[in-house]
Amino acid sequence: MEDDTGQIEQILIRYRPVGPPADLRDRVTTAGQPRPWRSRLAIISGLAAAALLALTVGLNVATNRLLRETAKSLGPEIVWTEEAEEMAKLLDGQGQGRQYIAFCLAASRQSDAFAGLPQPRIVWEQ
Repeated sequence: MEDDTGQIEQILIRYRPVGPPADLRDRVTTAGQPRPWRSRLAIISGLAAAALLALTVGLNVATNRLLRETAKSLGPEIVWTEEAEEMAKLLDGQGQGRQYIAFCLAASRQSDAFAGLPQPRIVWEQ
């Protein structure tokens, strides 16, 4: 056994530890410095998020304004019958089904209002 350890010691004596590479100090010191492209990326992503937020708020305001103007143009409240309620429940039972039925009722009321007027004539040119 001592012969084995002696041989191992002889082999290990030939090898000497080597220090770190010369550029390691530069790599370590520059790793902590901020990179300008990362800050630009953060600014661009922040601006994109702000633009999406502004777009969302703007579209929400425009949608609410459109709903108010539509309600004004429809005039008095639409007569909501039990049949209309059943149809809304069959569609989805939520606000969208009710809204769709309300628009259908409004459209039918408007078409009844224009029933006495002459219909426009469509002429196809050849």
